[in-house]
Amino acid sequence: MNNLLYFYIFGGTLVGVTCLYFLKQYINGGVCRIRKDMTGQVILITGGNAGIGAEAAKKLGEMGADIIIGCRDLYKAQQILDQIKSNQRVNQKLIMLKLDLSDLRDIDSFVQQFKALNIQHIDILINNAGIMAPKEYKISKQGFEIQFGTNHIGHFYLSQKLLPFLRNSQNPRLVNVSSMAHKSSDGFDINDLDCKRFSNSSLWSTRYTMKAYSYSKLCNILHATEFTRKYGIPAYSLHPGVVRTDLFNEIYGGWRKVIYFLIYPMWWFFTKSPEQGAQTTLYLSLEDQDNLQNGGYYKDCALATPMFVTKQLATQLWEKSIEMLKDKQFDIQQL
Repeated sequence: MNNLLYFYIFGGTLVGVTCLYFLKQYINGGVCRIRKDMTGQVILITGGNAGIGAEAAKKLGEMGADIIIGCRDLYKAQQILDQIKSNQRVNQKLIMLKLDLSDLRDIDSFVQQFKALNIQHIDILINNAGIMAPKEYKISKQGFEIQFGTNHIGHFYLSQKLLPFLRNSQNPRLVNVSSMAHKSSDGFDINDLDCKRFSNSSLWSTRYTMKAYSYSKLCNILHATEFTRKYGIPAYSLHPGVVRTDLFNEIYGGWRKVIYFLIYPMWWFFTKSPEQGAQTTLYLSLEDQDNLQNGGYYKDCALATPMFVTKQLATQLWEKSIEMLKDKQFDIQQL
């Protein structure tokens, strides 16, 4: 009887562990198995100093691509480039430039620094950097809500300023890192993209900050669809998964750190590592363009269906973004 009990316990444990193993593999998501010689390809990635951006920069750099990282923390960026340098190829460029996407003037300065490098083209522009859920309503240097100003307006402006370099590439592409959080954008208001109507709410830190984040992530998807429609340059957006990165620092500040510590084993199980989160970015950077849908939204290295995305809304957002930039005296020539 005891032997039978031990058999059931052992068998049940084995089945449970096996199920947990396969569930974890499913949560970890798709894997990009494409490997190419990227020598001579110029890849500019924002926020490539940490998280999924750093992992994407390392993997693409190891394949021989020229990597330009634009970020605020140059010390961390240098650490990433040093890791790539261990396998550096002849004449491979590994460059970091200061970039604060919440300040449009800093973007202008970044573009001038990039021009001074005398690099004639950009093959892949990866708009990866982002900010998520600050506990207070914060504004960018030009007065935009910080998430909208960084995640969308900053990348929108940068993409326009770098458009001539993309056009100089034989096979350019643009990749926007969005999020499944865009599905929380119900009530999306094209005339209040800054969520100013919620700025003084006592619920900002618990509810409306995530609404503002979801707005900015929907904007990333709409930007990609309109960018490819306007210019004919392949552009894609993606959901990387729920990834254990510094992006969650704002959410897990203060007393929340205690809860985070207590639930960490479960948090680890149901989330991805930065390397796993970078897989769809790598897929959209490496897959043949004939196998990708222009303007498409992807997750786990496969085409997915976003919510609230229409051609009309994409056009409205584009025009509204141009208007908002003009209001701040940052006019963009319509090319």
